[in-house]
Amino acid sequence: MNHNFNIHETRVRFLETLAELIGCTLGIGATIADGSRPDVFRTNIGLPALFVGEAKNTERPTCAATQYRMRNYFKWLSAFQHRACGTGIFAICFGNELESSGWIETVNRLADEEHLSWKSVGQMQCGQGFCVVWFLT
Repeated sequence: MNHNFNIHETRVRFLETLAELIGCTLGIGATIADGSRPDVFRTNIGLPALFVGEAKNTERPTCAATQYRMRNYFKWLSAFQHRACGTGIFAICFGNELESSGWIETVNRLADEEHLSWKSVGQMQCGQGFCVVWFLT
């Protein structure tokens, strides 16, 4: 099996666990309008909360295709925040801690373009090759 695929899938499983720990256990099978789908797309109807997670291995914060998909995810989060009056969580898991500031800057810029504001932003190193940056609406 492809090494890059294994790394990506391990990060996806990490984000799935994170979503479950905060109560977002119901998977959403839908795709975004452009046909893309986040790696982890879960909700908790009772809160309400929407968790959107992206695992990255080879993509970088400057990748145009990644930014395009993320912008569409933020349209969903913005609509959820304003229509459902719920909490949106966006988390991105990647390997190189030195890319944290690049991911934060990119996410903030794209979210701003979609009129999505964050109540809090955090980052953590969860072991070698597991950096997580999270954003809470």
